[in-house]
Amino acid sequence: MTSVPPELNEFYRSSIQPYLISWFRYTPAQEIRRLTVPVLIVQGTTDIQVSVREAQDLKRAKPDAELKIIEGMNHVLKAVPLDPEQQNASYSDPTLPVVPELVEGISQFIHSSRIRRESNQSLHRNVSS
Repeated sequence: MTSVPPELNEFYRSSIQPYLISWFRYTPAQEIRRLTVPVLIVQGTTDIQVSVREAQDLKRAKPDAELKIIEGMNHVLKAVPLDPEQQNASYSDPTLPVVPELVEGISQFIHSSRIRRESNQSLHRNVSS
């Protein structure tokens, strides 16, 4: 692209176009389907960049994934309403904490994944004996 409208230059300037173009070859649903590790899909209901529907599409592509929808969480993992001004401000406000439910959800996922892995390893040892 040779010219970018001034209001979009920050997002589509020529210096980052190769990076953006490199991502166009990937289809998230196809990529997630190929994973063989436990998968946690986390989505906020006030994310203005990625919709809940897109997270649900990923879950459909990877039925054994865990989907956690967090009410009121935006794209930068903070509790922010859909108000455009508050959304924009949240992207550069380091004083806003990460949503506690996110931290708890990740912790539970890691813990349950570890327990499943250990259980599978124990089962494998018993079968091999």
